[in-house]
Amino acid sequence: HWLLLVVNIRERRFECWDSAGAVSCPRTRRRYLRRFMTDLEKTQYGQAQTRFAYDDWSFVSWGCGGVPSVPTQTDKYNCGIAMLWYIRCIVLNHSIHFEGAHLDALRFG
Repeated sequence: HWLLLVVNIRERRFECWDSAGAVSCPRTRRRYLRRFMTDLEKTQYGQAQTRFAYDDWSFVSWGCGGVPSVPTQTDKYNCGIAMLWYIRCIVLNHSIHFEGAHLDALRFG
């Protein structure tokens, strides 16, 4: 299963976009993402301390538990296409709108 994790520096939050509409997002994602960002900064800057205190960043799970809701897939194989569509909309600053049934058309269109 593919999902999208976004590091939103401007809003100081981590975002999880899950097209499967999982019932809950594990807390381990939060911990691993914070650890990854800390390690990435230390590797890039060669410092023992990081520029950001990621512990105070919020974690928003779109699609997890349906709140807030996002378009979800209606099958078991289009999670990658949904993830790519999320990326496209986020990068272009577009609202995320599609129906799960349209994912096949997005795949080939």
